[in-house]
Amino acid sequence: MHDNWYTVSELAALLGVSTETIRRRIRSGEYEVKKEGNKYLVKFTDVDKLTQQVTDTVSIDADSRTTLLETELRYLREQNQMLKERIRELETDKGFLLEQLKEKDRQIAEKDRIINELIPRALPRPKTEGGWFRRLFKRSREGKVEDQDQRA
Repeated sequence: MHDNWYTVSELAALLGVSTETIRRRIRSGEYEVKKEGNKYLVKFTDVDKLTQQVTDTVSIDADSRTTLLETELRYLREQNQMLKERIRELETDKGFLLEQLKEKDRQIAEKDRIINELIPRALPRPKTEGGWFRRLFKRSREGKVEDQDQRA
């Protein structure tokens, strides 16, 4: 640091901004600057003035941010309450649906029992001789053989 003058990097560190922000402000003419070699130096009184502006802006921003945050907090609390109510509704629906599911499972089990009882009564018992299908084709072969014998 030089008596009443700061370098760009020193000023950026002091104000908590980037060096590019300081250079942009220098180009716009916000600061009284002088150049020593390849470094720009910003006059101390300009920094005091800027610091006061930043302090005023920060206090205004803090008030508006506080108001904004309070509003957002209220909104989030309302959302939280609505979500809690929705969870309660969904849990009630879940209980109802589980009861419905149990009833349907009971009905399916009853129908399966009835079907298993009725299947032996409804379907004929298979015969041990090979069944009607086999006998059908056996007859047709015999018929063809008989037809061939009669033609000869």
